[in-house]
Amino acid sequence: MCELLAEGKQRDKVEMLGYLFYVSDKNKTDLPYLDESKSTDPWFRYRREEILTHDRIVEEAQILQEKYGFKAFKLKGGVLDGAYEMDTCRALKKAFPDARINIDPNGCWSLEEAIALCKPMENVLSYIEDPTGPQAGFSSREVMAEFKNAVHLPVATNMIATNWRQFYHAAALKAVDIVLADPHFWGMEGSLRMAALLKDWGLTWGSHSNNHFDITLATFAQVGAAAPGNPTALDTHWIWQDGQNLLKDTPQIKDGYLEVPDKPGLGVTLDMDKVMKANKLYNAMPSHDRNDAMAMQYLIPNWNMTAISQRYYICTKKDDVSMKILQKLDKNFEYIVLALMLSTMCLLSFANVISRYVFNQALTWSDEVCCYLLAISAFFCLPCAIRNNSTLKVDTFTNIFPIQFANPRYCM
Repeated sequence: MCELLAEGKQRDKVEMLGYLFYVSDKNKTDLPYLDESKSTDPWFRYRREEILTHDRIVEEAQILQEKYGFKAFKLKGGVLDGAYEMDTCRALKKAFPDARINIDPNGCWSLEEAIALCKPMENVLSYIEDPTGPQAGFSSREVMAEFKNAVHLPVATNMIATNWRQFYHAAALKAVDIVLADPHFWGMEGSLRMAALLKDWGLTWGSHSNNHFDITLATFAQVGAAAPGNPTALDTHWIWQDGQNLLKDTPQIKDGYLEVPDKPGLGVTLDMDKVMKANKLYNAMPSHDRNDAMAMQYLIPNWNMTAISQRYYICTKKDDVSMKILQKLDKNFEYIVLALMLSTMCLLSFANVISRYVFNQALTWSDEVCCYLLAISAFFCLPCAIRNNSTLKVDTFTNIFPIQFANPRYCM
């Protein structure tokens, strides 16, 4: 199929990365998670265990490299403390000095936190994906552009450029370097159109991955093979579902690369017995909607998606209040200063009059202070006048002429 897509087949195999996740203990819930403790495959056993420490993440990467040969890894961040997650990335880089290490916190850090966390990582990370989100009334694209100006790391996204209009604004602000345009979201044609455009603009294409079966993996193989330019290693969540195959000839990941089937179409054959078995299981589920809160409430009582919003924008509310105060000060600062100076001059003049007539003693310094305040007020009056498009002017001379000469706007 890749021969018929975009500019045709560009490569025989597609580089993939190992997607690393922190995993909590499934035994803390009574939910029907898969139990692969008796599997003969070390990876299948390991992925169902608790993985929350630096050492456990490094071990996860080692098992994945041994099984699939990955030369690049991405850590799903935004789970634990940001500094702790960066230490995990450092541990990965130490264990795999030649590997490319990335992290995706799903935009949950504030701009200030993202800059503080990522600046020291410029020699560790190969790119940072969606480090921050909307903040203080500014869009994700605007905030990400500020991040890029502050941190010398390539920035990837699958959150702020999810359609052509968003991409236009992200590109105009120079907010991203790598667009992860998944074919199951953009479609095969849209994903490859994005790849071609990014190549022409000197940017990089890649693909974000969602939880998928091997059918989608085959689609990734065909799109990745046809993508022009030099794509970054593609994400894959398939490794977390490997073994739940719906194909008779699932494409294999070897030495970090996904093989590209050369048969017609996607190049794979459905195993209809397994498809029907999976369909039966799906229909037996009490709900078909994703519900992250269900599992989280076992770990954090009463947790819901609002908790993510509160963490996602934890500094935004504070920043919104601060920004509103600053905006009001910016709009009214000169008026406030002028009002204070005028009030001071009036009070001093009134006090001087009372002092002379009641106590028979003048406040000699008050006149001098009032003169200084009057002179200073002129500097604050000027921006007020400019802001309101009105300035003091002497029009005695111009008024003696007809209006067309006095005001050029009326000249023909």
